[in-house]
Amino acid sequence: MIENPYEIISKVKNHLKKCVSHYECIKELDESEYTKCRLIILRLCKEEGREIPKVLRGCLDMDEFLTYTYDGIRENSEALLFIQETFNPFIDIVRERSIAVQFIPVEFTPPKGLYYNHIESEIKKCDRKILEQDYAGAITNARSLLEGVLKEIIFKISGTHPDPKKDLVKLHNDARSYLNLDPSKPEIIEPLKQVITGLASTVQGLGTIRNVVGDSHSRKYEPDAHHAILVVNAAKTLASFLFGTYEYQISKGFLKKKEV
Repeated sequence: MIENPYEIISKVKNHLKKCVSHYECIKELDESEYTKCRLIILRLCKEEGREIPKVLRGCLDMDEFLTYTYDGIRENSEALLFIQETFNPFIDIVRERSIAVQFIPVEFTPPKGLYYNHIESEIKKCDRKILEQDYAGAITNARSLLEGVLKEIIFKISGTHPDPKKDLVKLHNDARSYLNLDPSKPEIIEPLKQVITGLASTVQGLGTIRNVVGDSHSRKYEPDAHHAILVVNAAKTLASFLFGTYEYQISKGFLKKKEV
Protein backbone atom coordinates (compact mmCIF):
# COMPACT_ATOMS: atom_id res chain seq x y z
CA MET A 1 0.00 0.00 0.00
CA ILE A 2 1.14 3.58 -0.52
CA GLU A 3 0.87 5.85 2.48
CA ASN A 4 1.11 9.33 0.98
CA PRO A 5 0.88 12.08 3.63
CA TYR A 6 -0.15 14.70 1.06
CA GLU A 7 -3.14 12.63 -0.01
CA ILE A 8 -4.10 11.73 3.57
CA ILE A 9 -4.03 15.30 4.90
CA SER A 10 -5.83 16.67 1.83
CA LYS A 11 -8.51 13.99 2.03
CA VAL A 12 -9.21 14.65 5.71
CA LYS A 13 -9.24 18.42 5.20
CA ASN A 14 -11.72 18.23 2.32
CA HIS A 15 -13.93 15.76 4.19
CA LEU A 16 -14.09 17.96 7.28
CA LYS A 17 -15.00 20.94 5.09
CA LYS A 18 -17.81 18.87 3.60
CA CYS A 19 -19.03 18.02 7.10
CA VAL A 20 -19.43 21.71 7.92
CA SER A 21 -22.59 21.88 5.82
CA HIS A 22 -23.55 18.20 5.94
CA TYR A 23 -22.56 16.86 9.36
CA GLU A 24 -23.89 13.38 8.56
CA CYS A 25 -21.02 12.90 6.10
CA ILE A 26 -18.76 12.34 9.12
CA LYS A 27 -19.82 8.68 8.85
CA GLU A 28 -18.43 8.42 5.32
CA LEU A 29 -14.75 8.63 6.28
CA ASP A 30 -12.94 5.89 8.15
CA GLU A 31 -11.93 7.34 11.52
CA SER A 32 -8.49 5.82 11.03
CA GLU A 33 -7.87 8.33 8.23
CA TYR A 34 -8.20 11.21 10.68
CA THR A 35 -5.93 9.37 13.11
CA LYS A 36 -3.25 8.89 10.45
CA CYS A 37 -3.58 12.52 9.39
CA ARG A 38 -3.21 13.72 12.96
CA LEU A 39 -0.14 11.53 13.60
CA ILE A 40 1.51 12.77 10.41
CA ILE A 41 1.00 16.40 11.47
CA LEU A 42 2.26 15.73 15.00
CA ARG A 43 5.42 14.23 13.52
CA LEU A 44 5.86 17.11 11.08
CA CYS A 45 5.55 19.61 13.94
CA LYS A 46 8.29 17.77 15.82
CA GLU A 47 10.57 17.62 12.79
CA GLU A 48 9.94 21.23 11.76
CA GLY A 49 9.99 22.67 15.28
CA ARG A 50 6.45 24.00 14.79
CA GLU A 51 3.78 24.41 17.42
CA ILE A 52 1.11 21.73 17.24
CA PRO A 53 -2.27 23.28 16.35
CA LYS A 54 -4.36 23.30 19.51
CA VAL A 55 -7.29 21.62 17.75
CA LEU A 56 -5.14 18.66 16.72
CA ARG A 57 -3.36 18.42 20.04
CA GLY A 58 -6.66 18.10 21.90
CA CYS A 59 -9.04 16.41 19.44
CA LEU A 60 -8.52 12.68 18.92
CA ASP A 61 -11.35 12.11 16.44
CA MET A 62 -13.36 13.97 13.83
CA ASP A 63 -16.35 14.54 16.06
CA GLU A 64 -14.16 16.28 18.63
CA PHE A 65 -12.51 18.29 15.85
CA LEU A 66 -15.83 19.57 14.49
CA THR A 67 -17.15 20.32 17.97
CA TYR A 68 -14.03 22.40 18.63
CA THR A 69 -14.31 24.06 15.23
CA TYR A 70 -17.84 25.32 15.82
CA ASP A 71 -17.46 26.02 19.53
CA GLY A 72 -20.85 27.74 19.34
CA ILE A 73 -19.51 30.89 17.68
CA ARG A 74 -18.28 30.14 14.16
CA GLU A 75 -20.45 30.53 11.07
CA ASN A 76 -19.98 28.06 8.24
CA SER A 77 -17.62 30.40 6.39
CA GLU A 78 -15.49 30.83 9.50
CA ALA A 79 -15.43 27.09 10.09
CA LEU A 80 -14.28 26.44 6.52
CA LEU A 81 -11.53 29.02 6.84
CA PHE A 82 -10.43 27.55 10.20
CA ILE A 83 -10.13 24.06 8.67
CA GLN A 84 -8.12 25.37 5.73
CA GLU A 85 -5.78 27.34 7.97
CA THR A 86 -5.26 24.28 10.17
CA PHE A 87 -4.29 21.85 7.42
CA ASN A 88 -2.94 23.91 4.49
CA PRO A 89 0.47 24.70 6.06
CA PHE A 90 1.14 20.99 6.48
CA ILE A 91 -0.10 20.18 2.99
CA ASP A 92 2.48 22.67 1.72
CA ILE A 93 5.23 21.04 3.81
CA VAL A 94 4.60 17.51 2.56
CA ARG A 95 4.19 18.72 -1.00
CA GLU A 96 7.53 20.52 -0.90
CA ARG A 97 9.32 17.67 0.79
CA SER A 98 7.54 15.08 -1.39
CA ILE A 99 7.06 12.89 1.65
CA ALA A 100 5.78 9.47 0.63
CA VAL A 101 6.42 6.29 2.58
CA GLN A 102 5.96 3.14 0.54
CA PHE A 103 4.99 0.28 2.81
CA ILE A 104 4.33 -3.00 1.03
CA PRO A 105 3.89 -5.48 3.87
CA VAL A 106 4.86 -9.11 3.49
CA GLU A 107 1.70 -11.13 3.96
CA PHE A 108 2.11 -13.76 6.64
CA THR A 109 -0.64 -15.80 8.26
CA PRO A 110 0.35 -18.47 10.82
CA PRO A 111 -0.77 -21.97 9.80
CA LYS A 112 -3.88 -23.28 11.51
CA GLY A 113 -2.98 -24.87 14.82
CA LEU A 114 0.25 -22.94 15.24
CA TYR A 115 -0.53 -20.09 17.60
CA TYR A 116 2.20 -19.69 20.17
CA ASN A 117 1.12 -17.00 22.63
CA HIS A 118 0.87 -13.72 20.77
CA ILE A 119 2.07 -14.45 17.21
CA GLU A 120 -1.03 -13.08 15.52
CA SER A 121 -1.04 -10.09 17.82
CA GLU A 122 2.58 -9.28 17.02
CA ILE A 123 1.91 -9.43 13.26
CA LYS A 124 -0.85 -6.84 13.58
CA LYS A 125 1.23 -4.66 15.89
CA CYS A 126 4.16 -4.63 13.45
CA ASP A 127 2.07 -3.28 10.56
CA ARG A 128 0.05 -0.90 12.73
CA LYS A 129 3.09 0.66 14.34
CA ILE A 130 4.69 1.34 10.96
CA LEU A 131 1.54 3.13 9.84
CA GLU A 132 1.49 5.05 13.13
CA GLN A 133 5.18 5.91 12.55
CA ASP A 134 6.24 4.16 15.76
CA TYR A 135 9.26 2.64 14.06
CA ALA A 136 11.12 1.61 17.22
CA GLY A 137 7.99 -0.17 18.44
CA ALA A 138 7.59 -1.96 15.10
CA ILE A 139 11.17 -3.26 15.34
CA THR A 140 10.60 -4.52 18.88
CA ASN A 141 7.41 -6.32 17.81
CA ALA A 142 9.16 -7.86 14.79
CA ARG A 143 11.75 -9.38 17.09
CA SER A 144 9.01 -10.67 19.43
CA LEU A 145 7.17 -12.14 16.43
CA LEU A 146 10.16 -14.17 15.31
CA GLU A 147 10.90 -15.30 18.86
CA GLY A 148 7.32 -16.56 19.20
CA VAL A 149 7.51 -18.43 15.90
CA LEU A 150 10.77 -20.16 16.87
CA LYS A 151 9.45 -21.15 20.28
CA GLU A 152 6.24 -22.49 18.74
CA ILE A 153 8.12 -24.68 16.25
CA ILE A 154 10.44 -26.05 18.94
CA PHE A 155 7.49 -26.77 21.23
CA LYS A 156 5.45 -28.48 18.50
CA ILE A 157 8.31 -30.76 17.52
CA SER A 158 9.96 -31.48 20.87
CA GLY A 159 6.94 -31.27 23.15
CA THR A 160 8.84 -29.08 25.60
CA HIS A 161 9.07 -25.32 26.00
CA PRO A 162 12.47 -23.79 25.18
CA ASP A 163 14.68 -22.37 27.90
CA PRO A 164 13.43 -18.77 28.38
CA LYS A 165 17.06 -17.61 28.78
CA LYS A 166 17.98 -18.60 25.21
CA ASP A 167 18.54 -15.71 22.83
CA LEU A 168 17.16 -15.47 19.31
CA VAL A 169 20.23 -17.00 17.65
CA LYS A 170 20.19 -20.07 19.91
CA LEU A 171 16.45 -20.50 19.40
CA HIS A 172 16.97 -20.34 15.64
CA ASN A 173 19.77 -22.89 15.80
CA ASP A 174 17.53 -25.29 17.73
CA ALA A 175 14.60 -24.79 15.36
CA ARG A 176 16.84 -25.22 12.32
CA SER A 177 18.13 -28.50 13.72
CA TYR A 178 14.60 -29.78 14.41
CA LEU A 179 13.54 -28.79 10.89
CA ASN A 180 16.46 -30.64 9.24
CA LEU A 181 17.86 -27.36 7.95
CA ASP A 182 21.44 -27.79 9.16
CA PRO A 183 23.54 -26.50 6.23
CA SER A 184 26.21 -29.14 6.96
CA LYS A 185 23.84 -31.90 5.81
CA PRO A 186 25.23 -33.38 2.56
CA GLU A 187 21.76 -33.83 1.02
CA ILE A 188 21.09 -30.09 1.03
CA ILE A 189 22.09 -28.56 -2.32
CA GLU A 190 24.70 -25.79 -2.30
CA PRO A 191 22.43 -22.87 -3.32
CA LEU A 192 19.99 -23.75 -0.53
CA LYS A 193 22.86 -24.00 1.94
CA GLN A 194 23.81 -20.44 1.06
CA VAL A 195 20.25 -19.26 1.64
CA ILE A 196 20.03 -21.06 5.00
CA THR A 197 23.36 -19.55 6.08
CA GLY A 198 22.10 -16.13 5.04
CA LEU A 199 18.98 -16.59 7.15
CA ALA A 200 21.18 -17.24 10.17
CA SER A 201 22.84 -13.85 9.60
CA THR A 202 19.39 -12.26 9.34
CA VAL A 203 18.37 -13.79 12.67
CA GLN A 204 21.53 -12.50 14.30
CA GLY A 205 20.79 -9.01 12.99
CA LEU A 206 17.18 -9.14 14.16
CA GLY A 207 18.33 -10.32 17.57
CA THR A 208 20.68 -7.39 18.10
CA ILE A 209 19.05 -4.48 16.26
CA ARG A 210 16.38 -4.10 18.92
CA ASN A 211 19.13 -3.26 21.42
CA VAL A 212 20.19 -0.35 19.22
CA VAL A 213 16.92 1.06 17.85
CA GLY A 214 14.06 -0.81 19.56
CA ASP A 215 11.73 0.79 22.11
CA SER A 216 12.62 -1.50 25.02
CA HIS A 217 16.13 -0.12 25.55
CA SER A 218 17.89 3.25 25.56
CA ARG A 219 18.31 3.95 21.86
CA LYS A 220 21.62 4.88 20.23
CA TYR A 221 19.90 5.67 16.94
CA GLU A 222 16.41 6.82 16.00
CA PRO A 223 15.01 4.39 13.40
CA ASP A 224 13.19 5.68 10.35
CA ALA A 225 10.48 4.14 8.20
CA HIS A 226 12.80 2.23 5.86
CA HIS A 227 14.57 0.62 8.83
CA ALA A 228 11.31 -0.58 10.37
CA ILE A 229 9.91 -1.81 7.04
CA LEU A 230 13.08 -3.82 6.38
CA VAL A 231 13.08 -5.41 9.84
CA VAL A 232 9.35 -6.19 9.92
CA ASN A 233 9.26 -7.67 6.43
CA ALA A 234 12.44 -9.67 7.10
CA ALA A 235 10.95 -11.12 10.28
CA LYS A 236 7.71 -12.06 8.54
CA THR A 237 9.53 -13.56 5.55
CA LEU A 238 11.69 -15.70 7.82
CA ALA A 239 8.69 -16.71 9.95
CA SER A 240 6.77 -17.70 6.83
CA PHE A 241 9.69 -19.82 5.60
CA LEU A 242 10.09 -21.59 8.94
CA PHE A 243 6.39 -22.39 9.27
CA GLY A 244 6.30 -23.47 5.62
CA THR A 245 9.23 -25.81 6.22
CA TYR A 246 7.53 -27.22 9.30
CA GLU A 247 4.31 -27.95 7.39
CA TYR A 248 6.23 -29.50 4.47
CA GLN A 249 8.27 -31.78 6.75
CA ILE A 250 5.12 -32.88 8.58
CA SER A 251 3.31 -33.61 5.30
CA LYS A 252 6.24 -35.72 4.03
CA GLY A 253 6.49 -37.68 7.25
CA PHE A 254 9.96 -36.37 8.08
CA LEU A 255 8.62 -34.94 11.35
CA LYS A 256 5.99 -36.02 13.82
CA LYS A 257 4.24 -33.61 16.11
CA LYS A 258 4.65 -34.44 19.77
CA GLU A 259 1.48 -35.06 21.71
CA VAL A 260 1.34 -32.65 24.65
